[in-house]
Amino acid sequence: MLEKLELNTMPNLEKWTISVEEEEEADVDDEEEEEEDNNNLHLLSSMFPRLKDLSLEDCGKLRRVPMLSAWVIQHLTSLHNLEIKGLEGLVSLPDCPAPATLEELYIEKCSSLVRLPDCFFENLNSLSEFQIWSCHKFASLPEGIRHLITLKHLQINDCQGLTTLPEGLGSLSSLQVLKIGNCSDLSSLPQGIQHLTALKTLHIWASPVLKALPEGLGSLSSLEELEIQYCSDLSSLPQGIQHLSALRTLVISGCSGLKTLPKGLGNLSSLQVLEIRSCFDFSSLPQGIQHLTALKTLNILGCPVLETLPEGLGSLSSLEELEIQDCCNLSFLPEGIQHLTTLKKLGILECPGLKTLPKGLGSLLSLEELEIEGCCNLSSLPEGIQHLTALKKLIISECLHLKKLPEGLESLSSLFEAFQISDCSCLRASPDGLGDLDSDYSCYRASSDGRGDLDSDYSRYRASIDGLSDLDSDGVIEFSD
Repeated sequence: MLEKLELNTMPNLEKWTISVEEEEEADVDDEEEEEEDNNNLHLLSSMFPRLKDLSLEDCGKLRRVPMLSAWVIQHLTSLHNLEIKGLEGLVSLPDCPAPATLEELYIEKCSSLVRLPDCFFENLNSLSEFQIWSCHKFASLPEGIRHLITLKHLQINDCQGLTTLPEGLGSLSSLQVLKIGNCSDLSSLPQGIQHLTALKTLHIWASPVLKALPEGLGSLSSLEELEIQYCSDLSSLPQGIQHLSALRTLVISGCSGLKTLPKGLGNLSSLQVLEIRSCFDFSSLPQGIQHLTALKTLNILGCPVLETLPEGLGSLSSLEELEIQDCCNLSFLPEGIQHLTTLKKLGILECPGLKTLPKGLGSLLSLEELEIEGCCNLSSLPEGIQHLTALKKLIISECLHLKKLPEGLESLSSLFEAFQISDCSCLRASPDGLGDLDSDYSCYRASSDGRGDLDSDYSRYRASIDGLSDLDSDGVIEFSD
């Protein structure tokens, strides 16, 4: 017995007829042909008693699909997976209950699809995954979705006509993953979302008219990952977010109207990753951030009006990675940064407002990577940098006003992954003793035309960079293993 039926990439297929006996040549109009097909549907349904997988993909000209008729589909009593892609003439799924055995339902690129009947979902007691993609006329999910009590994964993407989601969404008691993206007319999320107590992952992206998130979001007691991206009208996050005790990852990106985060952010005791990216009006982090003792990664990128970071940043006792990039008005880093004793990676990039770095930078004894790029007004590095005994990678680039390197760099014997200084046009002299670096480095000297030539006398043994003061303004020093 057939268990899998797949029609794939048949762009010229226009008819799927049901014939029970050899046809004689005759002129049969479409209405007669459809009536004959309907009369034979009971035969078709009995042909596939063990069909588990039905896939219809990229048959754009197909007008009638007998397998998706009400009579046939409710008799496919072994069906587990139904995949419908690129059926451009499909307007609706059949007005009948789908087989209770259905576990996965995928609908994609059905440009004429407008609705999904309520009754189609009423018996789906085994459905675990439902995805609908690129159905631009699709206007709403049916209230019947509340019957999907076993559903674990729901994804809605690129449905431009979707304006709301049903309150019944909150009845999906098993839902663990909810992803909603590229729904340009979606203006709100249902309040019932607060009842999704099994939800672990919530992603919302590219919904530019979404102005607010439900206050009940803080009731999602199992939520571990929250990502909100490119929701330009979103001006704030609900205060209730502070109650997400299981939250491990919070990513906010491309929300140009967002100005700050809730004051109670510090109550997120499980938070390990916090990323704020391309939020052009974002002006401050809450002081409560100091209480995020589980935080391991903090990335702040593309926040041009951010001027300061809270002093409490130094209390992030588990922080391993800190990256600050494209924050053009950031004028200083807090001195408390010296207390980040677990920090392994520090990146400061494209922050032209920075003129100095904290003096206590040399206290970061776990730091393995330090990258400073595009900080054009930075005039010096803190002298304590020679105490970074765990440092493996040091990159200093495009710091146009940097005039000298700190003394004691020769003590950084752990530097074996990369040591690069480039495009620092005011840098003229090396610190005393830099020539005592370990023998496993190569020294690149820059010629007057800006091209680096390896001095063979220095390759693979103790490096010397006497004459650094004579380097051209485009000079590059690079050490690598």
